[in-house]
Amino acid sequence: FSSFIRIYTFVFFGTLELSIMLFKKFVELGRVVHITKGPCKDSLAVIVDIIDSNRLLVDGPTIHRRECKLKDARLTKFKLNICHNLSVKILRLKWEKANIEFRFRGTPYAKRQHMLQKREQTTDFGFFKMRHAQRKCSNIVHNAYRTLRSNEPRVLPRLVKDRKQAMAIKLGFKKVKVLSADEKKKRAEKKEARYLTIKKQNATLYKKLQEKRAKARVARKAILEKKAAAGKLKPREKVTKEKKTTTSSKKPVVQQRVNRALVRRRHIDADRKRKVANRKAKAIGQVKKSVEKKKKAAAASS
Repeated sequence: FSSFIRIYTFVFFGTLELSIMLFKKFVELGRVVHITKGPCKDSLAVIVDIIDSNRLLVDGPTIHRRECKLKDARLTKFKLNICHNLSVKILRLKWEKANIEFRFRGTPYAKRQHMLQKREQTTDFGFFKMRHAQRKCSNIVHNAYRTLRSNEPRVLPRLVKDRKQAMAIKLGFKKVKVLSADEKKKRAEKKEARYLTIKKQNATLYKKLQEKRAKARVARKAILEKKAAAGKLKPREKVTKEKKTTTSSKKPVVQQRVNRALVRRRHIDADRKRKVANRKAKAIGQVKKSVEKKKKAAAASS
């Protein structure tokens, strides 16, 4: 018994016929299934026999041979080579030899089921701790990213590029070219030649800059000599040590990060203190008024 669909595509360039199989997992003898409902929930079993289109006969290491509904069994990619009327002992040996349980735990479906079970067992306090840990982790990553971007601005694009290339190689969109010894030598020579040309260009540029600065220095000196001969040169004022300001003494202005929640709390606290002070002043004023009334009443009676 097997349920599958085939699509036949006819190509009219000669007598060529292509058949594409859409499904790879079938209801058949030896197919390993994961039971999702019933008394044997979350247990693995093997299809030993097919009763009808809705019922299966399954057996496994954690359950006895029993009937199972087809809608309660999820097909896996694993299959054992077994025949009809196989004994329990031989089935257990084949199961252990194929190492089904260990292989099933590595599948994405099993990992997701394990994650959902853990989520069901987690309490509200557990979710709170998880959220707190996620926030801490994201803060650490954000701070590291910010420091790297500020200190080493060229490193970050390189890291992103390397990660994209590694992902492309892993997915098969790119292939890593293995170089021979001669190709490696040629590449190293090319790199060295490029480095030497850049070094030469930098040396020539530096030489031109030095010549330009020397010419400017000579011109400035000639202008100063002309001014001195004409008597228009003003003497420079001597600056004392107290007035001198070096670059090292100037501290850089660091903009502190404003915590809005803290500012809001401070405003609330200040408002509360003001209200308490107003209440105290009002109470003191009422006491003073009552004392004055009593004094007036005593003076009138006397």
